[in-house]
Amino acid sequence: MFLEVKNLTKKYNKKTVVSDVSFGVEEGELLTILGPSGCGKTTVLRALGGFLKLDKGKITLDGVDITTIPPEERPVSTVFQSYGLFPHMRVLDNVIYGLKFAGIKRKDAEKIGIEMLEKVHLKGEEKKLPSQLSGGQQQRVALARGLVTHPKLLLLDEPLSNLDAKLRLELRSEIKAIQREFNITTIFVTHDQEEAFSVADKIMLMNEGELVQFDMPRNLYEKPVTKFSLDFIGSVNYDEENNRFCRLEDVYFHKDGEEMEVLDSSFKGQLMEYVLLTSDGTTIRTVSLDKSHEYGTGEKVRAVVKWFALDEMMLGGQ
Repeated sequence: MFLEVKNLTKKYNKKTVVSDVSFGVEEGELLTILGPSGCGKTTVLRALGGFLKLDKGKITLDGVDITTIPPEERPVSTVFQSYGLFPHMRVLDNVIYGLKFAGIKRKDAEKIGIEMLEKVHLKGEEKKLPSQLSGGQQQRVALARGLVTHPKLLLLDEPLSNLDAKLRLELRSEIKAIQREFNITTIFVTHDQEEAFSVADKIMLMNEGELVQFDMPRNLYEKPVTKFSLDFIGSVNYDEENNRFCRLEDVYFHKDGEEMEVLDSSFKGQLMEYVLLTSDGTTIRTVSLDKSHEYGTGEKVRAVVKWFALDEMMLGGQ
């Protein structure tokens, strides 16, 4: 295993914020750490970067124990949520800042920096100050600076959270493409489920300082191992009386389905979302991509529901 984390534990004022977390990442993989605010995901990232002292645990990277190695000596680059650019430095100087500690001559460093700026689509912007760039451009500069030293591990701390929705879509595709091109092992922290699923090879779901589930995106969605996994990922309908659940897409309109009443409908852009009332009084939600016929409140419809049992392991989870 290229990156191996064992029993990572961190406490603040006797309060445990990360408890006995263990996981591994293969070389070249992109792992997303996903979870609600306060779940401990950023603490794990900061521990990997060497920015805090662990109460317990061991971090091994490419066969080397880096647990006690200071941040500046680790083969690790971190791209912070705030970008962390030097406001008084030109773009190029920001990008090549780390190279001066590697003993690379200025002329050679500038050549490397310009090549890196081209890879992040910032050719011709090298003489500007960060304040002259958009948020998306600043994020690209931060990414270029993180990659220019060719680290063994790249850490991304909610890198797209300050950007608008359209730009987030563009940049997350670029980040994934660049990560593949460099084949760099990457840890990407986010609270955004769609973001996590779109970029990750694997996802580590956390809650209250604990690792809840570590899996491939599809398995995390389709095979949740705890009730927290089920509740947090996607949207769910529950039939608690019969101990079962279904996702919104497991409810679909069909002429041979059960008769239901539309209680509410919402336009969501690419799709419609409906709240339906079943014959036994159960309220369920569904989504439909078919906008050629939209159902109104009070209208009678027919729909099929594919229910799944809440197994004992899931009920015993968080």
